[in-house]
Amino acid sequence: MNHKFSFLAVTKLVSQTPSLTDVEQGHLRDGFKLPQSYREVAVRFGFGLTCDFFYLFMPQGGCDDLANRSRDLHEVLLDGVIGAYKDCTKYEPHGSPDLLTNLVPFGIGKNGNILTWSPEERSQPDELGK
Repeated sequence: MNHKFSFLAVTKLVSQTPSLTDVEQGHLRDGFKLPQSYREVAVRFGFGLTCDFFYLFMPQGGCDDLANRSRDLHEVLLDGVIGAYKDCTKYEPHGSPDLLTNLVPFGIGKNGNILTWSPEERSQPDELGK
């Protein structure tokens, strides 16, 4: 694997990293395939706190598994569109209910911000983002 993340360093012992097979075969809802850059970070760094602020979930089995946490966090996002918090959700400047509904969560910040991918924003084959 070509590691593009030389600026990240392991500051504490990594307790668990997913296998390359688990990461390569990892899919989330609707067949969403994990982006290449995420797969590289997952195998190299594993589950844990990144930049002392973000928890990135991994395909590792158990309660903190990426698929479980992504599903749970997606339900939180849906609460902001069609649930209890729909009147509190702001979509400006570039959001919409459809965008929020389609996002795929993969992590969470200490402040509660949810890290997501948008399957609609492919920057190149096997990669997301702009």
